[in-house]
Amino acid sequence: MGFVKINVDGALFHDTEQSGIGVIMRDCEGEVVMARCVHLVGLYTLEETKALAIKIGCKCAQEEGIDKFILESDAQVIVNYLNKSGELLSSVGVIIIGIKDLLRGFTDGRVQHVPRMGNQAAQTLAQHAKGYHDNCS
Repeated sequence: MGFVKINVDGALFHDTEQSGIGVIMRDCEGEVVMARCVHLVGLYTLEETKALAIKIGCKCAQEEGIDKFILESDAQVIVNYLNKSGELLSSVGVIIIGIKDLLRGFTDGRVQHVPRMGNQAAQTLAQHAKGYHDNCS
């Protein structure tokens, strides 16, 4: 199998003080391999939620046995931190360290920015997580 494309996004639900994450994985022909929404109990910051979405996207690749992928997120700041050396001293920095550790385990795992319009499927899945108290896939 060639490269797999993974799109991820996060959403905040202020009314319930919870968050949601959406992950969609497509093969090199654009066919959906896996789609998942994840309900997070507790209200995280938007940066934390989007960083956790990237981490969960990497874990999904691991679970599916995918070793070469391009993961796309509309979180430009998080993507920038992932693609440079150095550390960010914050709660997001801890998540980024975890993502970098996960990425080392893949033959070729890349993280890049995608404009919000190119990330709508993952955004929709993240919004659907609000209605679930378990993870959906």
